[in-house]
Amino acid sequence: ELLDALKFYGKRASISVVELTNSILSAYPNEMARGIAFDYFSKKGVKFILGQGVKHLQRDKVIFVNNNSIESDLTIWAAGIKCSNLSSYVRGAKLSDGFIKVDERLLVEGAENAFSIGDMAFVEINGRRAQKMAGEALEQAKTVARNIAFMMEGKVATANHVIKFPVDFPQALLSVGDEKAMLIFGQDYASLGNVEYFLKKRIDFDEIMERFPKP
Repeated sequence: ELLDALKFYGKRASISVVELTNSILSAYPNEMARGIAFDYFSKKGVKFILGQGVKHLQRDKVIFVNNNSIESDLTIWAAGIKCSNLSSYVRGAKLSDGFIKVDERLLVEGAENAFSIGDMAFVEINGRRAQKMAGEALEQAKTVARNIAFMMEGKVATANHVIKFPVDFPQALLSVGDEKAMLIFGQDYASLGNVEYFLKKRIDFDEIMERFPKP
């Protein structure tokens, strides 16, 4: 999408992606998706620097851990997901890598009136861990809403969450520019094209419309 924006404004640029791990899309355990994405962006002129950590940044340079460097007019830092430091201030909360641990009802472990969802929460139920993505966060919100409704009626929160987007079965639609998107479904299937882009736009539209009151 950045390449599309530069093209739209008539700008030419050399883009390099620096990745600490030895593959792109490391958050998704799908080798097919990694291969498709690598080939697609490489053909667009994107250079990948894999297995390289960043030591520090200068105004016009990125310096790596091994002291090699590349020149940069603009550096965009996208270093994954990290929980807010606010999690450490939640009284009695148990943390996992900084994320708040919750039970199957999404209640903060050890609490009966505090919930945590989305990027703040560590959600693992029956051995399956939830992905950090919007679709899963929306499903978690529905579970919490049901439990809050129970509590408002003076009942015990009994709605258990069902993880629909687990880490071990990745599901994603990722925009890649040129009105195309990549579909990742499970660990063995991936595709890229215009149909996938249409599906992503339709799903995004439906999710937005669901937030408005129905007549």
